[in-house]
Amino acid sequence: MATEGEPAALVKVLHLMILSSSWGMQLWMTFIAGFVLIRGVSRHTFGLVQSKLFPFYFYSVLGCAFLNLSIYATYHPRELLSPSESLQILLFFLCLVLAAVNAQWLSQSTNKTMLKMQEIEREHGLGDEVGRKEKREAYKALQEKDPKYKALRHKFFRDTMERMENGRIRISFQTEEEAEFRKGSLRHLWHLKEEECSMEGLFMDLEF
Repeated sequence: MATEGEPAALVKVLHLMILSSSWGMQLWMTFIAGFVLIRGVSRHTFGLVQSKLFPFYFYSVLGCAFLNLSIYATYHPRELLSPSESLQILLFFLCLVLAAVNAQWLSQSTNKTMLKMQEIEREHGLGDEVGRKEKREAYKALQEKDPKYKALRHKFFRDTMERMENGRIRISFQTEEEAEFRKGSLRHLWHLKEEECSMEGLFMDLEF
């Protein structure tokens, strides 16, 4: 149910925290965690860890996207939307759709493909090496020798790139959303701080 008027300070802070949490999770998982982990554990261990982390991560991002859209839509009735607010609603909705695609389809499809690839790799004594450069020639030879493995590998990387592209798009959307929302939230908090300082000055004057 839409609510007219300015949201309370607590609601603004909550919305900003949800936006920041979602943005931070996506930056960490997309650009940091995987690259650090692949250098310290075997390829199959890396795949197993990612297969456990990514479903939880994607559903967390989906939950944040839903809350972001719900909070913003609650305080911005459709009849009173300005062009910039309509754009914000659209961006929140697109983030929700992309998060749902990753959580419901791409993540599950990628995990299933990875497990099938690992079975074939294990049969050929691959998967226990640490890092991406070890036994690179052996993996290329396996692709040339086994058409099924080559097809699985192509599907795996295609789904992974689509998943990363969705994440990059969400990050670009949420960067714009967070910047605009942070400006409003900081202005409101600064106004509250000024009022607090004014009240403290008034009480000090009364004491004297």
